[in-house]
This record gives sequence, structure tokens and C-alpha cells, in this order.
Amino acid sequence: MRVGKGFTLLEVLIALALFGLMLPLVFGTLALASRSWEGGEVRADKLGGRMALERFLRQVLGQARVWPGSVEAQAFGFSGTSQELTFIAYLLHTPGAQGLQRFTLYLAPKRPRGQDLKVRIAKADGTIVEGEEEARDQVLLEDVLTVRFAYWEEGSGEPGRWKERWEGTVLPKAVWVEVIRKGENWPPYVIPLPIQMAAAGLGLRPDVLE
Repeated sequence: MRVGKGFTLLEVLIALALFGLMLPLVFGTLALASRSWEGGEVRADKLGGRMALERFLRQVLGQARVWPGSVEAQAFGFSGTSQELTFIAYLLHTPGAQGLQRFTLYLAPKRPRGQDLKVRIAKADGTIVEGEEEARDQVLLEDVLTVRFAYWEEGSGEPGRWKERWEGTVLPKAVWVEVIRKGENWPPYVIPLPIQMAAAGLGLRPDVLE
């Protein structure tokens, strides 16, 4: 008497055929889930980079002020071009670098190609302690194609205007920051500095700079 019965050849062939039909569906679902996850990571990375930049601009650049100078160094206020700017602001909650610091925003090339928006943090007089150069030169935003700065000036009795250069111990009323990254279209930032602004047209794009 037969205790059990095995699978027939026909049943095995049918099972293999069904398994073969199911495999593409399984792998297709896994691939879709993987792409969705990767896409979510990319979007989160882009959003995180944008939020970090905006937080720095508003919390640090937005608190720019004039440094009165010292016995060894002259007073410093603000220095900027369309590609780089340097300003004085407080840096809090950072061991070894508290108090007034001199910040420089600039584009730096990186290997093997591309460039990053970096911030260099020096003492208020512009000096950096030997051995701290790397720690005080940090990437603020990776893979930046271009960056553009402009500075809002108001004359007495004259309409305000955007300038592509600024130098002196008088701060501009605001700073225009435009950052372009590959595949991303960010609106520019207009960062008011700690001076009362009275420009009705402050939000206008500085297409014509003087």
C-alpha cells in the first residue's frame, strides 16, 4: 500500500510556470519601492540643504553688525561682491568660536569636479588660529552651479537700488542671495540686515546692478 503520493511531472511544470510568471511582478514591485525610497531620499536631501542654507542666512547673516576694531586691527563692517561676501556676526553655542566672528561666503571648487558654497569663519579681526584652518572652513551647500549676491542701498531722498559691490563700515539695508543648483529652481533670498528698511520696492529682482 502506498503511504504518500508525490507530484507528477505535469504538476511540477505548472508550478514552475506560475513561479516564472510571478518573479517579474515581485522584482518589479521591489524595484519600484527602491526607486520611491531613493527619490524620497533625494528630495529630503534637497529640502534639508535648502533649509540649512536659509537658517544660516537668516540667523547669522541677518544679524550682521559692525565690529569697532581693536588696538591691532581696524574697524570692519561689510565687504561684498557678486560672488563673495564677508560680514561680522555672533556665533553662539560653538565651543572655541563664540562671540563676534568674521564670516566669508564663497564658491570653492571640489574634486573631481563641481563646486560647493562654503563658509570660512575667522576671528573678528580676520585671523585664524594655526591648526584650525580646516575646522573653520566648512561646506554650507554642496554642488552649487552659481551664486549671486547683491546689496540694497538707500540714498537720502533718492530711490533705493541694488549694487553688486559693497565696502565699508555702513551695512547695506538687505542682501540678495541667489543660489542655483543643477536640477533645482530655488527662489532667491532677500535677507534684511539689522537696520530699519523703508524701501517699497525691496523685493524687485536686481537685474540692473550698479
